[in-house]
Amino acid sequence: EYYPLARNVLLGSVVRFNDDGSIPSDNPFVSTNSDAGYSGKSARCGLSGGIHSDATKACSEIYATGFRNPFRFAMDPNAYARGQTRFFINDVGSNTWEMIKELGDPTIPGMAGRNFGYPLREGPCEGGQDS
Repeated sequence: EYYPLARNVLLGSVVRFNDDGSIPSDNPFVSTNSDAGYSGKSARCGLSGGIHSDATKACSEIYATGFRNPFRFAMDPNAYARGQTRFFINDVGSNTWEMIKELGDPTIPGMAGRNFGYPLREGPCEGGQDS
């Protein structure tokens, strides 16, 4: 599996932490199991070099996947005044497209855990296409 799509690898993902370094309980791949070993559907991958050896477990730090190389993040300051959150991610393309992706408001269902599709998609095109 390509790393940007693999949920047991932090590469190609946007990760989310609390200020104290803990993982937010509403991250999309946090186990419902509360034990320290993160057994169940998720695992803490940052403690093991960013890759969990069990490919059936998702990294609990992951908030969204499918990025090639996210390099810049921005919040829409005007959305806050309207009681919304708009979060943008600049992602380096591979061949043709540089991309600005909107992660959106985390309170909207479907935003957390969203897969942005790289390498199967680049910009508006399927992988390997330039138009």
